[in-house]
Order: sequence, then C-alpha cells, then structure tokens
Amino acid sequence: MGQVVYIKTRDNDPVISLSFNEEFLILGDTNGELHIVDVQQIVFPDNGEVTVELGKDSDQHGLVFVGTIRTHEYRAFIWACKTDPYRIFSGDETGKIIIHDYLMFE
Repeated sequence: MGQVVYIKTRDNDPVISLSFNEEFLILGDTNGELHIVDVQQIVFPDNGEVTVELGKDSDQHGLVFVGTIRTHEYRAFIWACKTDPYRIFSGDETGKIIIHDYLMFE
C-alpha cells in the first residue's frame, strides 16, 4: 500500500487549483481562498494514509499551515494558481488575476 497525506481545508472547501515549489504548497479553493502550506519537512506515514486538517493538525506530519489569503471575492472559484520564488499568481472565475508578494507573509 502507498503512503499518502491528505490535506483538508478548514471549511472543507473543494480545492480546484494548486501550485508548489520546494517550500510551499498553495491551494486555491471554491471559496475565493488561497491556503499556504509549508511542506519542507513533510513526513509520510510508514504505511497507509493520514488526513491533516489545516489550522488544527497543521504541524502534524511536517506540514505547517502558514495562512489563508482572502483577496478574491467571497465564493469566487480560483481556477488558476502559479508561483515563482517571490510571488503567487491567482486567477478566478470573474476574470480577476491577483499577484501576491511572498514577502508580506514573512
């Protein structure tokens, strides 16, 4: 059996876009939110699967919940999410594209 870590958002909203790099996993959901998770120290279970709920179990299995960005309109689907070393680019169903600066979270 494989080793899997499931990630559940606080509101259990469906995640429809994601982006990642060596440090962060960015999850875009159907509620207009971007969830930032530090995955540098991820630890997979020895066998089977585990579910980590962001905001509650966020330090389990090496995942650290950094925060949630709410710059898109409430309930806007974030269809696109992309990162580079300094920014997060996200686009929603209204046609809005937002560029976020990583430095504002440090």
